[in-house]
Amino acid sequence: MRTFKALLFIVNNRLSKDHRLKSRKGIQKVFTGGASIFVHPIKLFYTSRNRTDHKQPIFKVGVSVPKRLHKKATTRNLLKRRMREAYRQNKPVLSSDYNIGLKGWDLMFVLIDKEITDYKMILKSIKKLNKRFIEGITRK
Repeated sequence: MRTFKALLFIVNNRLSKDHRLKSRKGIQKVFTGGASIFVHPIKLFYTSRNRTDHKQPIFKVGVSVPKRLHKKATTRNLLKRRMREAYRQNKPVLSSDYNIGLKGWDLMFVLIDKEITDYKMILKSIKKLNKRFIEGITRK
């Protein structure tokens, strides 16, 4: 019975495909019409969107590492994996008293550092960004 409970926790904590921001239109909208927050070494771009039903995820997430800062694809992929994992472990949580209805958010995390950033620094930055993001949207 214990293994079954542990398995449920792992499954619920994953970052599935429908939680990822993949469409070119969605990504373009985040960069052109959205707001941003910066905590070294990551910048968070975000914008709100309307969900068609409650089955769609509240947050859709994308990560990016610019090619001009990190030339090698292996380095970019390593940093993107670190950012996705840090986000997955610290997904933003809305309090139950905040009524979102059919509102959702598209988030895009962009690494702005020329150095190969270690996981602890990325984790710390994403935690702060999530906290600031939630404070910002619940204030409005």
